[in-house]
Amino acid sequence: MAYVTIATPGQVQAWVRKTIKQRLNSSTWDQLSNRYEWGQTVPKSGMSTVPKSVVHKITDELKMGQFSVTMLAIRKTGAAVIGGSNSAEGKESKPTTKIFSAFFTNQRVPKSLPDMSVSGDMSEFYGIAQATIDMVGDDFVEQTDYDCQRSMIDGCDEFLDSAAAWQSSEYGSAINAPQTKTLHPNTYWYAAATGLTKNTWSATYATANTNLATAVDAGIAVTDTFNTIVADQIHLLATRNIVPMGGSGGKAEVNYVLKISDAQWYDWTTNTTASVGWRDLMKYTETGMDRLFNGFVGVYKSMMVIVDQRCPVYDVSSSTVGAWQYQTPLADNRVRAVTAANDGTRECFMLMGRGALAMADVMEMDLVRKSRDYEFVKSICGHRKRGTQRVDLDATVAPTSARVNESSFIGLTATSAITV
Repeated sequence: MAYVTIATPGQVQAWVRKTIKQRLNSSTWDQLSNRYEWGQTVPKSGMSTVPKSVVHKITDELKMGQFSVTMLAIRKTGAAVIGGSNSAEGKESKPTTKIFSAFFTNQRVPKSLPDMSVSGDMSEFYGIAQATIDMVGDDFVEQTDYDCQRSMIDGCDEFLDSAAAWQSSEYGSAINAPQTKTLHPNTYWYAAATGLTKNTWSATYATANTNLATAVDAGIAVTDTFNTIVADQIHLLATRNIVPMGGSGGKAEVNYVLKISDAQWYDWTTNTTASVGWRDLMKYTETGMDRLFNGFVGVYKSMMVIVDQRCPVYDVSSSTVGAWQYQTPLADNRVRAVTAANDGTRECFMLMGRGALAMADVMEMDLVRKSRDYEFVKSICGHRKRGTQRVDLDATVAPTSARVNESSFIGLTATSAITV
């Protein structure tokens, strides 16, 4: 015989208090950023106005018809020193000025709220509406992570190279997408026999990606996982090529940020054959930096190590075909598989110095409510204007003759059986 239990108001309130609200912390990328205000004086010689940060946040007043903001960089060039009484006339070196345009567009997250029906009233009683509103912020946190990760790898976030985000038949917009996908010019892969090897880059994304898939399929074995040897090689490469931040989090010795996946962190800390120098990381975990940066696990050789559980993976499906897999606000599209010939995934790490990314953060998140049917049906939409790009100041220089990017590089290691 069925029966119904009547809950007292006190019991209901107790359940409400015990309801778990899932909230995400701020994006680590936001924590590694600095607001670069366009209203500041343009950086000149002898001035230190360029922020010492991984992500340069650029803001500007939103003007009609504008969809980009600009940042100036003055690059050091070689100079011939003239000795003695020799004439210096006609031997002047000219500084190179680079203009970087950061584009932005709308990003919106719509959600339905409980309606005015009886079941909607119960949802309102349990605070479902407020929890739903909070989720809008969570979605933007995940979107920020995805935007920054994709920008590091492909050059820009998904909205800046998508025609669908700029051309709308409904509203008559016909603006061409301002960016094109470009694989990171400094992409490496690791094998124990050869160390870090640079991918053969091409401005054509499909060509560069085919080169990468071909190289990692043949070059990375399942035993080529992340370890201290890899970290040492990353540090050596960084000190020779990447512009340091010059201190972060109150630690002058922090010059770079190394983001690794949770699988790479596991392989690193459980490796018993390579050097166990990772234990030096532990002495920094009591300095308060772990409370400033999400995922912070320590500092190794001037590199702040952050474990990113949303780190993308590179999936190899044949000897020449590979694709990046990401976690987005909609779904986790990563399907880890043990590294093997013509198959399996590879773990990704990212090394970043000063100015690895630029973020046009023009309008912070705003919430807009909407109702219909005489306010019976309700909904809400989060809205912000933002765009994220990798800073490639030397994008037109051949990678064999000069550095294409002096602020970051990415790399791949194997996915081990135990971390799948």
